[in-house]
Amino acid sequence: MTFFMCMTMIIRTGTDADFSLLDAIEERSDRTFLRLSGFEEAINQPRMAASLGPDDDPDTSLFIAEDGEPIGFIHVHGLDDCSHVTQISVVPEAQGKGAGTGLLNAAASAAKNGGKRGLTLITFRDVPWNGPFYARRGFHSLDLAEMGPGLAAAFAEDIAHASRYGTRCAMGLFFD
Repeated sequence: MTFFMCMTMIIRTGTDADFSLLDAIEERSDRTFLRLSGFEEAINQPRMAASLGPDDDPDTSLFIAEDGEPIGFIHVHGLDDCSHVTQISVVPEAQGKGAGTGLLNAAASAAKNGGKRGLTLITFRDVPWNGPFYARRGFHSLDLAEMGPGLAAAFAEDIAHASRYGTRCAMGLFFD
């Protein structure tokens, strides 16, 4: 198991048993969107975590943030020549305390050590704890020409389903 320290939290590699915790973490995290106008319907959509489960694919990783109990997770899978963030969620009371950054760092480290070109994700461009959060951590917005075919297809599907809640963007953090 790989462990990362992040303030008083521990970031650890997820286990098969952790998948049963993800939906509740994501549901609590999604409540943060209630602060924004127009997101009431969005938080009632099926959560990504509900579709996640144990996977023997070596390009798939799960990391858990704990502070006495699980408070966040990041799930990534291989897409094009990168690792792609399927979902990252941190419970509201732990937001702003380093868990999200620790989870991103764990996923980026695993991607880099696994020979991936970078870490990509799809998010809301203007939601403070989305696009601006990732930009402060070195991610930049990608235009279609910078996306591989897998990310371009995922982005097109995302736009079809989630753009009604706000401006979506694909972002990447690339290793030298």
